Amino acid sequence: MSELKGKIVTVFGGTGFVGRHLVAGLIKQGAIVRVPSRLKNAGYALRTGATVGQVVPMQVDFSDTKSIAACLKGADFAVNLIGILHETPRQHFEDIHKELAAKIAKAAKKEDVDIFVHMSALGADEKSESKYQVSKAKGEKAVLKVFPDATILRPSIIFGPGDGFFCRFAKMAHFIPFFMPLVGGGKTKFQPVFVGDIVDTILIVFVSGLEHIKDFEGQVIECGGPHVYSFKELLRFTLDQIGLKRAFLNLPFPLASFKAWFWERLPGKILTQDQVRTLKVDNVVQGDHIQLEDMDIVLRILVLVELELEQHQQLVL
Repeated sequence: MSELKGKIVTVFGGTGFVGRHLVAGLIKQGAIVRVPSRLKNAGYALRTGATVGQVVPMQVDFSDTKSIAACLKGADFAVNLIGILHETPRQHFEDIHKELAAKIAKAAKKEDVDIFVHMSALGADEKSESKYQVSKAKGEKAVLKVFPDATILRPSIIFGPGDGFFCRFAKMAHFIPFFMPLVGGGKTKFQPVFVGDIVDTILIVFVSGLEHIKDFEGQVIECGGPHVYSFKELLRFTLDQIGLKRAFLNLPFPLASFKAWFWERLPGKILTQDQVRTLKVDNVVQGDHIQLEDMDIVLRILVLVELELEQHQQLVL
């Protein structure tokens, strides 16, 4: 019998990429999962495989602290997975990654939630040129200020069914018919991690709390996969999986930023200027904090994304 059976878990961002997989994992463990969302019916599609009442969609007003607190009342655990990859006129990095994260963490502390997990990102750094990375660093600090025992996850790019990285560049390959842009020469390093390994990490943190093991309280967990790849290697992998041939065009950072100024104004925001800035720094585990190997997680390799990209190719054709 699972240690999490009957435990109440509130998953903010439960309708997103990682959230959907986490909710499915919690269902298998027998947990009762609350899924707050601004849209009343957003969480209903997540009930596949759940027993009646096991998944509880909740409408939340993120501008109202009482509304957030209501989603956390009586919960044993909570996770904040809410994040954005690019800004819009209505959504800004600092508002989402810092202010909202702190608001959720503060409510979790006030409602006596036992364990709070906050999703950040590798590369989070207040000294970064990237607004995204700065906001992630500020978010970590803001969360730990109000919930000192929170566990911070810093993943590299996360792959799996429905991910936002490989499918994004698969779409780019169809949008740009002759070449693939190599920002900064394609030398930036990444350490892709499978979404299932992120789910396992969160579940381990929860179970450790039930067993009164405090190894993860107030700690940062760096989440990287078993192999490091260059940006160029990942683009080549994507093209191989969808069966397309494209030349690679080297774009020095200044030129890439100039082109991104146009691309970010197109529907879907294929590449933004801020994302170009993030590519100036390698996105790999630094070894300064807990790593997935330390948690005895058997890391899954990149080829597991192949099926998802094949499905994308079929949809395009």
